[in-house]
Amino acid sequence: MFIFFGTRSSKIKTRKLQGPTECPHCQSQDSFFATTFGKYFHVFWIPILPFSKTTLVECAHCKKTYRTNELPENIQQALHKTDEQNPVKRPIWHSLGCLVVVAFFGLSIILSIVGIIFFKANRDIRENLLDADIEQLTNTPDQGTDAVSYHLKDCIIDEIDGVDTNEIEYYSKIEEEKLLVLLNIKKGLSVTETASRKQIVFAVEDCLKHYVLPEEPMVGRKEIYIGVKDKLSFVLIKTPDGEDMDGTFADKKLLFTFYGDKPVKE
Repeated sequence: MFIFFGTRSSKIKTRKLQGPTECPHCQSQDSFFATTFGKYFHVFWIPILPFSKTTLVECAHCKKTYRTNELPENIQQALHKTDEQNPVKRPIWHSLGCLVVVAFFGLSIILSIVGIIFFKANRDIRENLLDADIEQLTNTPDQGTDAVSYHLKDCIIDEIDGVDTNEIEYYSKIEEEKLLVLLNIKKGLSVTETASRKQIVFAVEDCLKHYVLPEEPMVGRKEIYIGVKDKLSFVLIKTPDGEDMDGTFADKKLLFTFYGDKPVKE
């Protein structure tokens, strides 16, 4: 694809010089007209950015043209006086590209702000609660404050294809008859085969049932919510309401019902 760009110029304004003047070439009196041209940078011939102006002075009698630095002092003064009385303003269309870009970014900012306000107004507060619990994930769970995670870490030691079980981070929370278990696997999960990934959830369920709290059969007595994430998002989720374990990204909204059955707006 060819991109055409460069510089162009266009006439901005022509005006008659005010004051007594005499052409150095033909000696005609008060016959000068000044024309100002504006240069601009363009892309595909669309003006983007203005950058300079040039003024030429022409004798209407002999058609001799002068640049401003070629004019005698008295004619330069006449030109200056004319410009003070009749200023040369660059047309807006010379900056059309800049205006479009500014308008685009301005509109983008406005839409972003509106989107953020709308998002916050409609954000389910249960997502905030889940995000706060995700922040608690750790590779060294404390037995006193998070016994479930502490024992899960000791239980899940068998090799799972593509996953280093020693690097898994854990966090759990019990709310009445509900148990939330979160795992974070920073390396290898995204490239691990789906069948192998599911072994992580099965391992959690097996450990809960037979090892973590064998005197209190978790399965059947508590509603268990399991979420397994990698660096970017949840990959495996299994809850009493359903599961999402076959794709690259799992729907974390399945975990929201742990914090309450109905959406809670901020």
